[in-house]
Amino acid sequence: MRLTEAQRESVDRLRNRCLVDSSGDNRSPIERSDLEDAVSEWLENHGGDAGSAPALVDNGATPDALDELARSLDADVLRAALAWIAAGCTTRSLTSELERAATRIYDLVSAVKRFTYMDRATVTESVTVAPGLRDTVAVLAAKARTKSVTVTLDVPADLPPVRAYAGELNQLWFNLLENALDAVPESGHVLVGAAREGDRVVVRVVNDGLGIPPDIQGRIFDPFFTTKRVGEGTGLGLDIARRIVGRHDGQLEFNSRPGRTEFRVTLPVDRSAAAEPVQYASTAASSDA
Repeated sequence: MRLTEAQRESVDRLRNRCLVDSSGDNRSPIERSDLEDAVSEWLENHGGDAGSAPALVDNGATPDALDELARSLDADVLRAALAWIAAGCTTRSLTSELERAATRIYDLVSAVKRFTYMDRATVTESVTVAPGLRDTVAVLAAKARTKSVTVTLDVPADLPPVRAYAGELNQLWFNLLENALDAVPESGHVLVGAAREGDRVVVRVVNDGLGIPPDIQGRIFDPFFTTKRVGEGTGLGLDIARRIVGRHDGQLEFNSRPGRTEFRVTLPVDRSAAAEPVQYASTAASSDA
């Protein structure tokens, strides 16, 4: 296009916005939508591709920045420059999405590996429950998102370890959390919490669903008993949970009323490790749709 030095600088100023991290953009969804509409309208009025507006906005373009570019270029050069800039911004956006997706895959695979305790012997060991609870929330995050359910994890940093089969404990957390997710309505809430009570560690899984009807509360731990539709449940989840807790000399209790159901697992502290409790980061996180 035989651009002058001033024109080159004008094009480069807008294109270089693609190299700036836009993760700090604090616009609300409405503000972003309005900006995309404004950029789209600007492109239509100047012979550009309105479909590239989202990528340009992702990378910091605004109508004012586009006006600055338009003042330095004639119509034909402007159209070519816009196409070139939009292609660069689109590529940048796609690679950023790929990077985020790869990170999510890595995190999920890591959580699944820890959750299943691959390559670990099936023996009791000193186990802090926080990592298993955190991994269980990660493994079931997709199910929570499909119902727009918020899952809150609240575990103190000084929780002592228990003596357990770590893989079985994760199966226990999985069964209880999955049941809670099935029980809550759309946009419901599930709390997974843990605390020390004397010489016991207590884990609670609480949901704000409709509750368990009183007439069936005495049967929920029976093998093959389920209130789910055919094909949606085996009726073994709570039976397996009860057996796992019993195998660890613990207790599994529940109480339920409309709007609040709590399952409570009580496990004895590992006395051999209680004098030197394992330290880890305090967790207070949520998983949203």
